[in-house]
Amino acid sequence: MEPGGGAGGAGGGGSTPGLASLSAAAAAGLPSERELLALAKARGGMLPLSPGTEAASALALHSPAAASPEAGSPSAAAPSAPSPDWYPQELIAHKHREYSRGATTARLLYYATRWTSGVAAIGMALAVLEATGPTLKFLGLLCSALILLGTLVDTIHDPKGRWKLFSSATEQLALADLRRRGEYPKYREQLRILRETENAKLGKLTDLAHVVDSVRKGTRHGG
Repeated sequence: MEPGGGAGGAGGGGSTPGLASLSAAAAAGLPSERELLALAKARGGMLPLSPGTEAASALALHSPAAASPEAGSPSAAAPSAPSPDWYPQELIAHKHREYSRGATTARLLYYATRWTSGVAAIGMALAVLEATGPTLKFLGLLCSALILLGTLVDTIHDPKGRWKLFSSATEQLALADLRRRGEYPKYREQLRILRETENAKLGKLTDLAHVVDSVRKGTRHGG
């Protein structure tokens, strides 16, 4: 009696119907059980749990109908095209993030150049007043170099102007988005306060030369 048939199939010595069907599937050139499980997982499907249906599952997964669904089925529908507003919205969001990062970078450069040059101006003035040794002379030269470096960075990157520019652009884009969504009237008063405060803060920004001159004058008078 052949394995899997008659009483041998019902007893413990013969192969089960499920194994027989897998053997038939392998003979037919179908994938192994491991490949079948991987394919079913990739397709998001589940293999039948009842014995004797593995080969049918393999045929179903490899059938032309499974690979190419009918035109009328929902899965065969072409992916929906992006809306006409997709590109402008993505461009605006990208530029909004870019301007926000630009304002943050400009603010950091603004304070870095002012603080560095201001402290260097103090050190240079003290070194000039007490220039009695090589160490103080070296300190004076170092402070002069820091002031020149701060002036170079301030001239090239213009953190004061870029901070104002990018901050204003970020604010205008946010207000325009609120108007587009119809939420601007709800926050009109709060937005007015924020805008006035931001404009007043940006209006108090000073030039690097003014900071250095003020420190030098103060040090001279103090000395």
